[in-house]
Amino acid sequence: MFTPITQVLSQISLVVLFAYGGWLYIKGNIALGSGLVVFAGLMQQFNGQVANIATIAIPCSRVLQRLAGYSKC
Repeated sequence: MFTPITQVLSQISLVVLFAYGGWLYIKGNIALGSGLVVFAGLMQQFNGQVANIATIAIPCSRVLQRLAGYSKC
């Protein structure tokens, strides 16, 4: 459930980053290698950590739902 959403948001954020960063590079406001590429790498690492949390959240939420269901009996 969370995994496809996080993957789509990760790709959208990367497209937005490169579109805006490309515009800034063309205007001369940002360096290509030390600015845009480095920030894109950091964003990919962050998105990877968010995907890991989403992967862990799914089993945890199922366990909590089952525990909540058993306490009602």
